[in-house]
Order: sequence, then structure tokens, then C-alpha cells
Amino acid sequence: MKRKIIINNDEIEIGILSRSEKHVEFTFDGKKYCYERVIQENNKLYLKNNDRMLCSEVYKNGNTTDIILNGDIATVSKAGSNSRKTNIDLGDMISPMPGKILKVSVKVGELVKKGAEVVIIEAMKMEHSVKAVKDGIVEKVFYKDGDLVDGGVELLSIKDSEWV
Repeated sequence: MKRKIIINNDEIEIGILSRSEKHVEFTFDGKKYCYERVIQENNKLYLKNNDRMLCSEVYKNGNTTDIILNGDIATVSKAGSNSRKTNIDLGDMISPMPGKILKVSVKVGELVKKGAEVVIIEAMKMEHSVKAVKDGIVEKVFYKDGDLVDGGVELLSIKDSEWV
């Protein structure tokens, strides 16, 4: 079964070959992938492919799902669904989970490129890098190093700029 999903505003197509409580098998970009579901507890999912073990954290937010894998955060939704919360602008950077701000890497007025690290959060004894969702200028920064934040809160906002 072919499915279209949106990952960080990019629509992609994957082919679900099979899926069960014990494994998931799919095709993406012409390649076949098969992962064994080793453990699933709370928001963590451990997947194994041969000798490679992946740990992902999964957080559902209405129509979207935030997935953290190897420190990278991706927001995933079904194609055709409303993947944005109605009160959040595309330039808003949202905390993926509760944690402590270790470092705010940008300042108000600074130019940023999509994918650039803007905040590092410590959560569940791991560091998570929050990356810019688009090119632009940092408009507001709502937290500083050392602050505790809840999941789903706005960390900073980025506005469009013709200079980026």
C-alpha cells in the first residue's frame, strides 16, 4: 500500500509492505527497509535492522507526530491533513518535549538557515537539537539557557526575510 506523508513540510511517498507488532517493512526512494520492533515503552521505540539499533522518541500532537531520531526532530503527518496547529505559525519553533534549555544558539535579529541548530534541550538524559524550520530572521526568543520548558511550547519565532 502506497502512502503519502509530510515530513517537515516535504511530501514523500512510502510503500508499506507489511506492519505488525513485531516488525515494519517499507520501501522509500526505491529501497526496501525492514525493521524489527524490539521494545516499545512510553514514548520510545527501539528498532533493529541486522546489527543496527535505532531508538526513536515519538510524540503525538493531534494530526501530527513528532519523531526524534539520533537527535534530529521530524514532524510527520498524513498528506492532505492539516499538519499545523491552528495557533502556531510555520516560523514558530516548538519544544518537542519537556526539558531544560542547555543552550540558545541564536539571538534576536540573527539570520538563520533552515536546518540550523537554534536550541539544545536536555530531556530524558539526552541532548536534543532543535533546528530552524525555515530560512529567516529570529524575531523573538522566549527562553534562556537553564530555563525549564514544557513540551509543545514556543521556544522562538522566525520571520521571513529577503536577505536569507
